[in-house]
Amino acid sequence: MKIVVFNCDRYADVSAAWYELYRTMWPEQPYEVAYVTNSIEIDVPVPVYYIERPELDFGGRVRAFLHHHYTDDLLLLTMADYLLKGRVDHETVRRAEELCTAPLIRHCRLRPMPRPQRPFKAEGFGRIKKGTRYSLSLQPGIWESQVLYDLVQPGENPWHIETRGSGRTRGIRGSFLSTETHVLPHHNYYRKGKPQALDWVAANVPEACWPDAVRRNERRKRRDT
Repeated sequence: MKIVVFNCDRYADVSAAWYELYRTMWPEQPYEVAYVTNSIEIDVPVPVYYIERPELDFGGRVRAFLHHHYTDDLLLLTMADYLLKGRVDHETVRRAEELCTAPLIRHCRLRPMPRPQRPFKAEGFGRIKKGTRYSLSLQPGIWESQVLYDLVQPGENPWHIETRGSGRTRGIRGSFLSTETHVLPHHNYYRKGKPQALDWVAANVPEACWPDAVRRNERRKRRDT
């Protein structure tokens, strides 16, 4: 299993910050990392796959990456603007990975938003009711690669994948799980296209890796002092 960090050209500036926080907040660094983006070159010390599609064709990028570039049975999907803000619960992620290797466990969400609706035998985990709202979520999570490929569709943006794809989960045989706690706590750096938590990023990310808005904000603060 690898961590696959999805991005797009609009958010290219946040890529290095994600990787630096991965190294800080998850010191075990248990998984190899790969980035998938559109066309703007990003500077990170891991493989980057450039899959040029219309900016909002997230489904097309996911499917192309899985079909042409990925061979592992599982992947941990996350977004480049989900900046880790606290220590990762390494043991729970490992337990989630182990659960996903069992027959008919297709997915485990690592951030309970929304919370799982049904109990599950493993402590700290619940079962997601397939077909319900956001039963397919792009919150960080472990996916069986083929199941993710089958659920997303070319031409769909992230919102469509979550809303339309949640209905498609009914057709997947097997269980979707979720942790009951936030094991990968993160700041959603871009919210509705606007950068958030600028001061926090400046304090926790090396200056060389600051996103553009953080850099501008720090220059303004220096001018005003």
